[in-house]
Amino acid sequence: MNYAKNSYLFLLLTALPSVSQAVIDEPLEEAATERAVEQQPTKKVAEESKFNISSNTFLEIEEFKGYTINDKKVFDKISPVVQVAIQPLDSKWSYFMEYKVSMRNYTTNFHSEQTSYNRNRLQLQANRNLIKNQDATLNLSFVYRKESNDVKNGMPAKNSYHSYWLIPGGSYNFNEKFAFVFWDAGYYYDNAFSGPGYNDWEWESEHGFQYRINDKMLAKLMYYTDWTWNSHGDKTWEQNQIRGYFPTTINEQWNIQPYFRYFLNEKNYDPVTGATTNRADNGGLRLGLIVNYNLTPKTTLWTNLAWEQTTWQHSKNSQQVHLTYGDDNTQDFRLYSIGIRHTW
Repeated sequence: MNYAKNSYLFLLLTALPSVSQAVIDEPLEEAATERAVEQQPTKKVAEESKFNISSNTFLEIEEFKGYTINDKKVFDKISPVVQVAIQPLDSKWSYFMEYKVSMRNYTTNFHSEQTSYNRNRLQLQANRNLIKNQDATLNLSFVYRKESNDVKNGMPAKNSYHSYWLIPGGSYNFNEKFAFVFWDAGYYYDNAFSGPGYNDWEWESEHGFQYRINDKMLAKLMYYTDWTWNSHGDKTWEQNQIRGYFPTTINEQWNIQPYFRYFLNEKNYDPVTGATTNRADNGGLRLGLIVNYNLTPKTTLWTNLAWEQTTWQHSKNSQQVHLTYGDDNTQDFRLYSIGIRHTW
């Protein structure tokens, strides 16, 4: 599964303004955009346009310590990404688009090898606000994603798919400081390839509580799940975590968000027998930090840095690929992102 998978849930922030402080790896992105819009005179914005349009352009690099293919050190992914969010001012609907190209298994000097390939992703989303009042919010998102892979001549073809998602999410305020927040995402995959090893269904979610410490700091603690099944209903993979987010405003220019993920378990299953083929139980941990700098009221520079370590029951290495290391099969992951957001 993708270790930065939740970066696509930046899109969810368009639909869930009440949860926009801490849903994903880049949760302050949309919050900063919202603040930039709020800093403009409302009347002037209404006169200029009937839409709030914001863009987010960034580069994301994911790597594993000691990750080699055919004895050559490689990145897991190098991904340039463009995102656009559109909010009509007089509508309960909002819209999101993402285009992402992940350059997989490129060497650390960005050279393409025979095993390298590009994963292409186009994602479209429409969000509908159903409830928004002093006590609660409820939103529903509809998502379409098309993903395909470009491989080198002579290499085996890789699966491509269309996927369709339904994402309800929202919040309930117990008082001015304490709230329950959640989102649930159900996915259906229309795969080019078929077989018990391909996922047809997926459920991903976060449920938890947030507490507003003061006007500048929020704390959120969430229970995260991600499970997949094949076309026969056999579970192929699952991941369960405790996640914490702590968005903090320093001043008008700077805001940060430390965050963590504690791995309760992660399991791979044999889809035919149901047996667990590999597992990483209690102890996996990700520590991350997002930093936002408001260059102008409309433009924000941001970065996201994270380190993650898990210990697996079995080695993930083969004769060609080395991914884990040491006697305890440690997997050491790093994430680096840098980007720019702009409200148009």
